[in-house]
Amino acid sequence: MRAHDEVIGTTQEEAFRLTADAVRQAQRALVGVFAIPASISLGAAATMLLVAAFAEQGLELFRVSIDSVMRGARDLSRDVERAIPRLNVQPQPGGDPSRAHS
Repeated sequence: MRAHDEVIGTTQEEAFRLTADAVRQAQRALVGVFAIPASISLGAAATMLLVAAFAEQGLELFRVSIDSVMRGARDLSRDVERAIPRLNVQPQPGGDPSRAHS
């Protein structure tokens, strides 16, 4: 009878072990079910962040270009204003200084 009890005890232990393994596998499966949408969302967020970074870089390049053009126009305007007295040309009010007569 003792051998029979040992077999039943071993079978119960095996059943408990298999049940615990089944619960762990179910937990992993559940985590996996939630991990897939989370990984998709994380990938989408990373993609959007990359697009935003490229857009920001493009806008910064545009701003730098506009600043450069404005600086060049300001320098050109200043050079023209300095050149007019040396050319002895009097700009006409409302007129184009390049067409003024002395």
